Amino acid sequence: MDLREAVKVLMLSPMYFRMDLKARMILVREFCEIHYLSSVIHKKTRASLL
Repeated sequence: MDLREAVKVLMLSPMYFRMDLKARMILVREFCEIHYLSSVIHKKTRASLL
């Protein structure tokens, strides 16, 4: 997931717009990192089942 996609998802939350710009950028980076890590774990789990 790239930054633009992450922002689109996060904009669905009203809390996103209550945050200042710095907090939003931190949230977007953390969201992308968590998404990446979960996809890596999913791939490893899936590969071990095959």
